[in-house]
Formats: sequence, structure tokens, C-alpha cells
Amino acid sequence: MHIHQNIAYYRKLCGYTQEQLAERLGVTGQAVSKWENAVSNPDISVLPDLAKTLGVDINTLFAETPDEPEQICFTELPELCYDAVFTLYLKAQRAFYGVKGPESEESLQKRIAKMREDFDFPVPQCAYMIDEGSPEHGTVFLSDASAFIDRSYGSLESVLLFDLDKAGEMLSVLGNRNARKVLRVLYENLITKGEGGGFFTPEELSEVTGLTTDAVQEAAVQLRHIRLLDENEKIQKDGYKKEYCLLYAKDLIFVLAILRLAYIHTSDMTYTTLMYRDARHCLNYDGSGL
Repeated sequence: MHIHQNIAYYRKLCGYTQEQLAERLGVTGQAVSKWENAVSNPDISVLPDLAKTLGVDINTLFAETPDEPEQICFTELPELCYDAVFTLYLKAQRAFYGVKGPESEESLQKRIAKMREDFDFPVPQCAYMIDEGSPEHGTVFLSDASAFIDRSYGSLESVLLFDLDKAGEMLSVLGNRNARKVLRVLYENLITKGEGGGFFTPEELSEVTGLTTDAVQEAAVQLRHIRLLDENEKIQKDGYKKEYCLLYAKDLIFVLAILRLAYIHTSDMTYTTLMYRDARHCLNYDGSGL
């Protein structure tokens, strides 16, 4: 039995100090210190709250060794995030509709599988407005490419986003068809050849996109302005050679999210808005008045 070691382990994992854990349990910081130093054990009446606060069950508190965090491969993260947001939404849905009692893991996994099946479009997506029990709203966006959560929806700070000139510049450039053509070629090359092989001259881009060289260079200037494109010049015997490549490949996930949301919003494809409450905290299931 190593309950004192487990308390310290899970407390640190949760990011609590001894005083913060004590405050949540209604005990003194000295009491928590004694538990972790094996001077005394928590009273049996405290164990349920202790386990809940640390995010484990009571049996785990008495396990021989604490569970080690699972090692996750980087390439598995998008799928895990996708399932995690599904799981959180389905749990929130039960609470929202007043369903009492815990749900078995088997039942939860079946509901996740059904939800995936329901949204199995050529471009699967769903968008939800989730109420978190307060007048402030949270927005969850799920797609095959990303899972996005914004908890600031409905807050006064969000209003400031409309004043950001940089955001407008980004949307303006992505709205330019020539810029998207250039970006598409570079993105396709990134997918097929990897991050190290994406260099194109203006002439090569002109041939692939069907644009004039001047149109390619004009689009490149715009893409450089919003930090999506990089430009290199090499000195050769017959003069300079200009090449373009993606500046930060990781930034494309944000570009894809912007384009996907714009597509969903302006297309005839149905997206679902559920569990919405307006500023007066009144139920509004169809999202009217947004």
C-alpha cells in the first residue's frame, strides 16, 4: 500500500500545491503534508472526495504504483484529439439533458462510433455550440483535419477580434484565387515529398498553376506578407534564381481550418448546431438569433 506516494504523484500531475489540494478538500495543508510523508493516512470519509479531486478512483489511490502516463506517438494526436472532443461533447450532452448516473465505457464507445458514422461525409464535419453552465458560450468544431475549441465565444474580449487588421489581411489573401492556387501547389508538394522538398521557381509555379509569371509573383508577395511563403535567391552563372517554399508548414493547419469553416458556412452542406443558450441563458436548439 503506497497511498502517500500516490497522493503526492497525482497531486503534482493535477498541478496542485499541497495547500490548494487541502483547500479543495476542506482540510489543512499540514494534513496533506502528513499524508504524503506517511505520518498519517486520510480519514476514510475523505477518500471519495480525494479520489475525485485527483481524477482517479479510490482503488487507484491504494495501487502499488501509480499509472504511468501513456506514451503517445505524434502522428496519433489528431485522431486522439478528435475522439477526445467527441467524448467530451457526448458527456456534456448527457448532463445537458439531465441524464443521471454514470455511463459505461462500452456505451460511450458505441455512441462515439455512431456519431462518427453519422458524420461520415466526403468531407466529414460537425460544429457545435456547447453550453458549459454559464452565460459564456463555448464553440467546438470537429473535422477530419482538426478539432477546435474556443471558450471565448460570447465574451467581450472576442469583440476585439473584429479590430485586428492582420486577421483581415489573412482573410483577404486567402480570398484571392491566385494566392490559393500557388498555396495549393506548395501544399500538394509538401504532402507528396515531405517538408524538405517544396521549392518552386516562379516559372515552375506558372506552368503548374496556369498563371502568368507576374501573377505568380504578385500572389507570392501577398503570401509572404501573411507569413505563409518564403523566398530564396541563389546566385548562378547566368544570374539570380528565385525560389518559393512554405515558410512554416505547421501553419497550414490553421489555413485549412479557415478554408474548411468558410466552405461549411457558405455551402449547402448541413452542419449541426446543438445545445445553444443565448445571452439570457434561454434554450435555443436551432441556433436562430446567432
